[in-house]
Amino acid sequence: MVQRLAILLWVALVSGGGWVSPGWAAEAAAWVHEDAAVRIRAALGGRSASQYRLDLPKPVAGTCRGVAVYVEGDKVAASPIATTGPMDAVWFAVGKHHLERRRRESKTEDLPVDIYLFAEEKVPVPLPAEYRRPARFVRATRSLVTRPFTAPEATRMMHGLSSDEGGLYRFDMTGIATTFDREQWQEPPERRSALMVWSAGVRLDSRVSARFGGSHDGVAWFVFVDGRPTADWCTAERAEGGGFWGPGTEVDAGLHQVDFFVVQRPGEPIPECLWHVEGQPAARLLGDLPLEHPEALRIELGRGGAVAELAYREVVRYLFEDVGTEAVTLQCRRVDGSAFAADALPSFSGAEVRGTAAAGDLLLATARLPGAVVRVEGGGEGAGTLRFPPRPLWLNARRVHGSLRLGAGPAVIAASGPLRMSLELSLAGDVEPALVGRLGVVGVLLDRSGKEVGSVPIASGRLGRMEAAVPVDASPARIRFDVSAEGIPLVRSAYLTVLRPGNDLDGLTAAGESLFLGGERVVLACRPLEPLPSVGGMAGAEGLPLRIGILDDFLTTQDAPGAMLLPEQTLGRDWPVPPAVFRESVVSAGEGGVRADVDLFRAFARLLELRPDVVVLAAGAADARRGRRPEEVCQRLLFLAQASAAAGADPVLVALPGLPAVPVPFSKRNALLCKELAWHLRTAVVDAHSRDLLDHGRSDSFLDQFATPGRRLPLSVPNDQGRRWLYALLDETVAERSRTGMP
Repeated sequence: MVQRLAILLWVALVSGGGWVSPGWAAEAAAWVHEDAAVRIRAALGGRSASQYRLDLPKPVAGTCRGVAVYVEGDKVAASPIATTGPMDAVWFAVGKHHLERRRRESKTEDLPVDIYLFAEEKVPVPLPAEYRRPARFVRATRSLVTRPFTAPEATRMMHGLSSDEGGLYRFDMTGIATTFDREQWQEPPERRSALMVWSAGVRLDSRVSARFGGSHDGVAWFVFVDGRPTADWCTAERAEGGGFWGPGTEVDAGLHQVDFFVVQRPGEPIPECLWHVEGQPAARLLGDLPLEHPEALRIELGRGGAVAELAYREVVRYLFEDVGTEAVTLQCRRVDGSAFAADALPSFSGAEVRGTAAAGDLLLATARLPGAVVRVEGGGEGAGTLRFPPRPLWLNARRVHGSLRLGAGPAVIAASGPLRMSLELSLAGDVEPALVGRLGVVGVLLDRSGKEVGSVPIASGRLGRMEAAVPVDASPARIRFDVSAEGIPLVRSAYLTVLRPGNDLDGLTAAGESLFLGGERVVLACRPLEPLPSVGGMAGAEGLPLRIGILDDFLTTQDAPGAMLLPEQTLGRDWPVPPAVFRESVVSAGEGGVRADVDLFRAFARLLELRPDVVVLAAGAADARRGRRPEEVCQRLLFLAQASAAAGADPVLVALPGLPAVPVPFSKRNALLCKELAWHLRTAVVDAHSRDLLDHGRSDSFLDQFATPGRRLPLSVPNDQGRRWLYALLDETVAERSRTGMP
């Protein structure tokens, strides 16, 4: 009596004019039980479940004790569920004939249910214990499959039960291996596997430490508690008293969902799901509570009193297989599908709710529907609220594959400029616009220890090709490109390494138009333009000949008759102590499909492995032939020079003469910028461009020296006469630099 008075007093405080959902207007007029304190009108979706659970909001959950349930006017079996209070939830059964009749007679599959709550402890039609089989069991057979060994593998298979070959069977049962309607389901036929997921609700009166496990270790099984992996057949430990157990898990008081996933092969038994609460003996885990829940609720606080309503519509569950994460999108609506007013929108809390929209569109990072605080309507200002608890979600996930690919981008960038490159984002699967609109791509800057030092937003709300501009002047060592929706990762991150002149280039490789290190994409970042430190490489090691390395993409790019002279055969041969000369050359076409202007950096890395004292940068021809702007050619030479100095070698630049297929204005500007770069760096330069004009004039130029009579040849096949002239010029410059130490 006291409890009923408490409810009536609370209802009186918030009572006022009611609101009737258009979908249930014709059925909402009369109360079957006028003495009920609360009536809840619920909508059930067109599912095959026969038993449902309704978690009650507070303060209703803390005061009511009795229940009566009607489905389309028919009284059905129901019972209260109590954990920490008089009644926290309602358990009721629905006959399949109700669902079939609803589909047959109505265009909608929603099935209206009236739930009456009483202050007294009365249950007009209790649900007998022998008929309570609340656990949901789903089984499908497939061609023999590889058994899962990790929780992400099991999750992917569990959410694909209805998508492959074979029949799919669903029914209620209390324990996974206790009841089967057909004997042949005990074991799959030859060369087939049975995939089974048994899910049940479990209630705890207090927080406990529990262990979960299985009865066998030769069958693939996995236990998930509230969607989190808890135990599996690979890592479970055998106990003396029997069973195979996972580690201890702290489980809070309240209602929880346990999923037991099994992959059974021919000749294997069906394992039982076991659990062991600290201080109690181990036992089989049986179905304790249903998992199915009404989709829409309208709560009437007393006959003609205030009302509150809440409906979760368009619920979609996703499994992003590349990263193993789950996400749920849904709409929080009124029971008729209309949106809440801005000032009446329910509030949500919890880390699982991400990015609540003003219109009630939710994104969740968990497979549980969130709790909500709903304002009671019709009670005037400050009338009161109802607090709906979170509840489990039973829904097969849409399996989505995604990828983020790094597209076209430069191999070398300036120290002060951003990295500009393209990205391609794709999601292969049925993805709703509600999720696409929330995704974002971000570039995260990482230092050498992997610590985040900054981030840059790149794109949001769309798929496909996008352009990124990420600053690298803060000296990040790597860039991580993340794709997420409100913090939920959707695809694997893509990484890019930033190498600077002082970094070790050992192992640098090239493929196509890009550079790689350890399989990861690489971009080379120059340092600011300033004089290079004096490394003393021209002096060489005491008592040893000078070691000269030549990086070449036009001197010796191909051997041919009459073009066999190599720089190591002539360079420094007349010196008192002839130097050791070695080179790395890049052919015009590149090797293995690698572009020559990119392969140049791989050759440079190999050259530095030989520890030269001097590096002659006879490079830039491949860039010039591709029509690269002279400023970009100069920028790439800057990185090569800075990296040479960082490796302890004096760089010597070569201002290239006029080249075939390169416009004369470009050749002039290339040479001018090369000499200007050498001046800024305070390093030596072989001015082949100016000397070519001085020695040969414009009519008898370097191009003619690199041709045979009667037939012009591309520079990839120069003759020995032109080579000898260029090598002599190179010898003169390096010797002078070595003798005087001046550029």
